Amino acid sequence: MSAAGALAVAVVAWVVGEELVRRAQVARIPLPPDLFAAPSAARDHIREADLAARAAPASAAAIGDLAMAYHASLQIPQAQYTYALAERLDPGDWRWTYYRGLLHEERGEQDAALEAFTRVTAADASVGLAWFRIGEIALKQGRTEMARQAYGRAHEAPATAPFSTAGVTSRTTVPLVRYAELGLARLTASDAPLPSVSSGAYIPPADPLLDAVVARSRHTDLILKHAALAARGGDRAWRSFLTRRAFEFNPTGLDVLMEMAAMLQDEGKPSEALDYLRQAEAVAPDDHHTLVQQGRALTELGRLDEAESVLRRAIRVRDAAAEYNLANVLDRKGQWTDARLHYERALTIDPFHARALNNLGLGLAQRGQAAAALALFTRAVEAAPGNAETYSNLGVALLNAGRRSEAVAAIEQALHIDPESADAHNNLGIALAQQGKLEAAAAAFRAALLRAPNHANARSNLDRVAGKR
Repeated sequence: MSAAGALAVAVVAWVVGEELVRRAQVARIPLPPDLFAAPSAARDHIREADLAARAAPASAAAIGDLAMAYHASLQIPQAQYTYALAERLDPGDWRWTYYRGLLHEERGEQDAALEAFTRVTAADASVGLAWFRIGEIALKQGRTEMARQAYGRAHEAPATAPFSTAGVTSRTTVPLVRYAELGLARLTASDAPLPSVSSGAYIPPADPLLDAVVARSRHTDLILKHAALAARGGDRAWRSFLTRRAFEFNPTGLDVLMEMAAMLQDEGKPSEALDYLRQAEAVAPDDHHTLVQQGRALTELGRLDEAESVLRRAIRVRDAAAEYNLANVLDRKGQWTDARLHYERALTIDPFHARALNNLGLGLAQRGQAAAALALFTRAVEAAPGNAETYSNLGVALLNAGRRSEAVAAIEQALHIDPESADAHNNLGIALAQQGKLEAAAAAFRAALLRAPNHANARSNLDRVAGKR
């Protein structure tokens, strides 16, 4: 055989060998599972990522993107396997190990999660979230010294900016250092409070890597789960981005339409919320949750007759929220006897309905039934200890009962919860004035006017105190 012929054979053999290697690499990529039950947008997401991965089977980035698509579409076993494959292709990129750890942690596979997060910190000791997650797992396993060291490393780790993307103007998150501090506190005090924002509910730490998966998801169950967490944490821009993304991929889903409406109501846009609620009613006629929210939106718009009509349809189902909202409308229309009946029905269904307790208490107090009102406000603060308005109302009721020291304590608690409440500052001024503390009362009235310059009651009270002085 000539030299040229030998070279040609070698080239063919090399090409064949390269093709065999490529085929072996492709064969390692998992076949997509049966996606019949998955949302169509999620199916498309996986198919697109799968094609890209098979076109570049040696690329850790392409394989990692496929794993993220599985993760974002809630195909967890395939995501775990594919993250592990990306790890093998690029052991130096700890992101894939971290993602695999998140999935193990979510499934309760603590030892596998601990192994993954430990590998991450070995690769990059500055990853504070990996240290924090090691601390959480160690704490659950009773390994207190490991937990203490991990929380300490999380506390010392450099701050990481929250994930952001186009359309997200800013994020409202709890710093990781706060979680680390409370993790250390929980090692010595089992009742140490968990991190929370305005709602008082536990909010998991903001995780830029996890949020990057959620941001590319087309599966509305996952998107809405994280939108709800954002709502609890007061992370308004992130909630808005996620809710609108869910609507993009499932514009007729009842849960999506309801979340769009809830978001808009929380943003003070009841008219826009009403549009989505009417779309929701078209999807699920006579769904009482939809009707209750329509009633709320109409009430906020001052369309009380329409609100009453909708809410009378809602109370066909035994529901405390429907009864309360109807009572509130009737109360605002001056129909107290009927309003009281529905407040009481709401409390029969849910004895701890704080708003019903508060509003019924206000109605009774205005009609001279001070003792009954005081009992209702006392129950209301027990039902909703994070509500400033209810504490302020309790303070006024205690003041009317001659229990001035207790009144001051209750109103001060209201101001601790909401320092910007003009009504609470005004009520504190009244309580202090009745104790003869005129200078302190005047300061409280001025604080009320600073927050609400047109607060007529505070202005009148300040003038009276100034005259007495």
